[in-house]
Amino acid sequence: MERIISRRNAQWISTFLTMALFSACEEPDYPENIWNPDDQGGPTPVITSVEPDSGKVFAGVDTIRIKGGNFSLVENHVFFEGLEATIFSTSEAELVVEAPIMIGDSLTIKVSIQGAYLFGEYYPYKLQAASLDYYSFGESEIAYGMAMDNDENLYVSIDPGQKIVKVTPDGETSEYGTTSFPYSAKMKMGPEGYLYCIRVEKNKKLFRIPPGGGSSESFESFPEKVYDFDFDSDGNLYAGGEDSTLFRLTPGGDIKAVAVYPDQVEIRFVRVFDGYVYITGQYTGDDSTVVQEGIWRNLIINADTLDTTEFVFDWGEFADPDRPQITGITFSLDGDIYIGADKDEAIYVLQPPYDELPQPLYPNILEPPSNRLCWGNDDFLYVNRWDEKALVSRVIRIDTRKDGAPYYGRE
Repeated sequence: MERIISRRNAQWISTFLTMALFSACEEPDYPENIWNPDDQGGPTPVITSVEPDSGKVFAGVDTIRIKGGNFSLVENHVFFEGLEATIFSTSEAELVVEAPIMIGDSLTIKVSIQGAYLFGEYYPYKLQAASLDYYSFGESEIAYGMAMDNDENLYVSIDPGQKIVKVTPDGETSEYGTTSFPYSAKMKMGPEGYLYCIRVEKNKKLFRIPPGGGSSESFESFPEKVYDFDFDSDGNLYAGGEDSTLFRLTPGGDIKAVAVYPDQVEIRFVRVFDGYVYITGQYTGDDSTVVQEGIWRNLIINADTLDTTEFVFDWGEFADPDRPQITGITFSLDGDIYIGADKDEAIYVLQPPYDELPQPLYPNILEPPSNRLCWGNDDFLYVNRWDEKALVSRVIRIDTRKDGAPYYGRE
């Protein structure tokens, strides 16, 4: 009896639901079905090519052109493995985007447009890093001076320990030498394989470590304190520091003052390029409370004579009022001056004839400070990065896509 009643109840419930559903469909206020089975959406975007399609494409640096069809003039979205890229310009056949900060050699690019149900896809695509951490030192260590030889071995002075560490291109490290003073501020590889260095606090003495490494030895003493130095193609060494004076040291040991700069310039960095000696320096401007910076150069006439001093660039005017300070300079082979800075941007590039404003190098991915700059033997620029806030002192390597100018001390 209970089973029969249950069956009757079930039949009644089924009949009631069917009638209710039919009644609801005929109710004029009931919403219409929003799904249109015949709607195929807008045309699917198509990617036919991506430029550049090979070579070095740097993440966060380069501009990429995505060519194809059915792109929107209203709303497009471009993704690299799910990371959305910034779009610079659009047309129905081309999207210009900034390479996102993502590294990979098998990335999928997807384009979505408003109204289309499917993505346009391109695979595979490669994005490379323009810079990488080349070597990190211990938490208690600070790296100061930096130099390189012709085999791309990097030499870095480390404190504490009063030591020089050698880093091979394969990343192997070893203690190369020791110094009798705490910090080596500037280092350059010199003729016959000697590694030359000066103290972090300006000192009259120039030291060197013999080929193959070992303890530093006092080499020469200048009449005034010097802060930086560099070699020319004949093996002459130019050094400058306090008292606005640039000295020349010949391979035979003769020291001579060859240039005196105006405004009591304190020479901070020295670099020889294309027959000129370039220096950066600090001086007090018309307002005695403001320290200015600039770049000067002198044509090398011969071992005993430099031509008249030329003022190359007014850094203080460019970066005023709360400007970053220059922390190093070096040159690309085509004459660009790469200028390290302690804030705002890591590196600025000043192009010849040096009458335009310098531009930051890779501003999206490089962070200041850049305390020492040293070009390798090809297109890699090595940068020593440390400051009081840094947890780990490290050297980064930047692919500049340009060969560096020669360092004449290397053999």
